[in-house]
Amino acid sequence: MKKFEPGKIYFTKLMTDNCLDPASLKVKVLSRTEKTVKVLFLTPTIDGKRIKTFRVSTSSYPMEECFYPFGRYTMAPIIFASRVY
Repeated sequence: MKKFEPGKIYFTKLMTDNCLDPASLKVKVLSRTEKTVKVLFLTPTIDGKRIKTFRVSTSSYPMEECFYPFGRYTMAPIIFASRVY
């Protein structure tokens, strides 16, 4: 199973960003435990500031880890361990 590694940058795109940069949401994994990762947003928010670090729990996808940076809801972005920037 592919897992998140500290120090690496992972990416995904938002549902509304189909015509923009495919790596519109980037996060850097700062540290991890067995079931959580501590990440830092590298993509500026609407007001131009970066969100501080936060800790999220990981989920298991068939062959890799994933997490939902903004929580689980309809069309929520998902960051997978295989999408290294």
